[in-house]
Amino acid sequence: MAELVALTDCKVKAHTVYDLLIRQYPDIAPKGYKQQFPAKCWHCIMPSSFFEENCLGYHRVLQNLDVECIGDGTEKIDIDISSLHLPGHSPDSLAVMLDSEALIVGDVVLPDITPWPTRLEQYEEIADILAPIYPEAGALFGLNCYLNSLRELKKIADRLPDILVLPAHRLYYRDQWHGIQLSERLHQLVEHHVERCGAILDILATGEKGVDEIVRLHFKASLLEGPGRHMAGNEIISHAELMLACGDIEAVDKHVYAATGGSNFEQFIRNR
Repeated sequence: MAELVALTDCKVKAHTVYDLLIRQYPDIAPKGYKQQFPAKCWHCIMPSSFFEENCLGYHRVLQNLDVECIGDGTEKIDIDISSLHLPGHSPDSLAVMLDSEALIVGDVVLPDITPWPTRLEQYEEIADILAPIYPEAGALFGLNCYLNSLRELKKIADRLPDILVLPAHRLYYRDQWHGIQLSERLHQLVEHHVERCGAILDILATGEKGVDEIVRLHFKASLLEGPGRHMAGNEIISHAELMLACGDIEAVDKHVYAATGGSNFEQFIRNR
């Protein structure tokens, strides 16, 4: 994006949260090498050598961008073009509606793979930045927030069942096109999260377990190589947060859970 701006003098429009998180806040940043990170990268698990080689120059450019901020809900960008704030996968996710013909959904809906939801606890490290506008983590983060965004897209799917859906990636993948029928894909994503919660509850049926053990029991070993283990842990925690809210599990310790005997998550996810 920064390169396009430099070449074309295009204006940058992004959600308010994006504008806040691409900036540096050295006074409240994590101590150590992350003090030079923009706030959106404070959670990064990669070592400083990776950041310095692959990210630092790019983020220095981003920090100088002049962003025209887009707010929550639906906003008109231009004639027949509007944006829709869809947090949950990332706090600043936007979809762009091109009249009634096409919907650019970014990473909120993807073919072939399920976008990972953020964790509510991710809010904690950037709360000082976001709290004046968003005092509640659930407005921007967490599986429930992501499911709410899918419900907003379902309204569009019901109204425009044949709309062209353009994801950020995997539309053309492995030498073939992967078109998205929006209503069908939204249903698949919802069912995926129902199944994952059910699988976690089944694992906890034999006794309390920590995230690492749940990850090992739930995911194939091939998916846990490199950063895969971190991503898998994120998945388990985000689903556990929702089941905690539903009363289906309880926290025995930080990231250690036990089943309560409830199974309210299914109705909560499907019928809210």
